Amino acid sequence: MSKVNGFTRQEILTALKLGGAKTAEEIGDEINISPVGARQHLTAMESEGLIVTLVERKGLGRPVHRYTTTPTGDESFARSYDSLAIGILDEIQNSSGDEAVESVLNNLTDSTASMFNYRFKRLGTTAKVNELVKVQSERGFMAMIE
Repeated sequence: MSKVNGFTRQEILTALKLGGAKTAEEIGDEINISPVGARQHLTAMESEGLIVTLVERKGLGRPVHRYTTTPTGDESFARSYDSLAIGILDEIQNSSGDEAVESVLNNLTDSTASMFNYRFKRLGTTAKVNELVKVQSERGFMAMIE
């Protein structure tokens, strides 16, 4: 993330992530920069695909431009889901033993298999492969067919 005049674009993304869609004026007020400065950052960030402009029309007059993060902008925030999952499994193991961890993982496997069976039930082979790519992409994997 670039830094200009001591203010980072991450601050803007954080303001949008925590507070939802905002105008340039609202962003400027929140992170103590001018609306013009905020717009300069917002323009650059939009061209980078980090945010998108939402246009609100309210009767006569100029529309209101609000900015919000895109999925790409959301990805700039640290995530530690893997550490959380491992921590939960460790706590289950410490409090209830290996069998409890195995039971949780078996239940997860069964529910995932049920979801796949439901989605694939009436599909032919090619459609199943395409649906599997779609499902795995929805789950955050970069699945593709070669």
